[in-house]
Amino acid sequence: MSRSAPVAGLAAALLVLTSCSGTPEASLEPEVLTRVLCGLHQQQRDVSGMELASDDDQNTLWQAQVALSTHLSPAIADGIDRADFSVRDLLVGNEPDEENVEEGRSQVDDACADVDEVAPDAELYAGIGCLFVAEGGAVWGDGQDLAIAAGVLDDTYDDLAKAAGQDDSGPLADACADL
Repeated sequence: MSRSAPVAGLAAALLVLTSCSGTPEASLEPEVLTRVLCGLHQQQRDVSGMELASDDDQNTLWQAQVALSTHLSPAIADGIDRADFSVRDLLVGNEPDEENVEEGRSQVDDACADVDEVAPDAELYAGIGCLFVAEGGAVWGDGQDLAIAAGVLDDTYDDLAKAAGQDDSGPLADACADL
């Protein structure tokens, strides 16, 4: 092995590190989705499980976390799923189990501890949502959730969010094509 190999490896590592700062481009890469989810998780961290279930905007952003988590590491997916079970329980009128919500969120805290988070960004959510829509199939619904979340974060994406809320897939695909 040459002496320049470690230097080349360091340069590649620095390039990866510097490209991860700031707001990334919309992508379905797990690194980007993790940064986005961890930023949204941090923003909603102090919102109670009851509020996640009952406030339309908070619930929409929560559903974006749930959608993203299914594409990520088991630690994140399990933590969100655990908390989501209790949030869904609240939606149907069962007694609040904030302890389960907190346990799931703590698991996500641990998984996000070393992640360079991305603050919630409507343009990024719209872009990722439309990438999911373009993929189609099982991930299409995740694209819907993120497109609706983009509309919650910024009125500029209201038309996209309205298209995502329709039963027909055509309007959302058209709205994504117009982005």
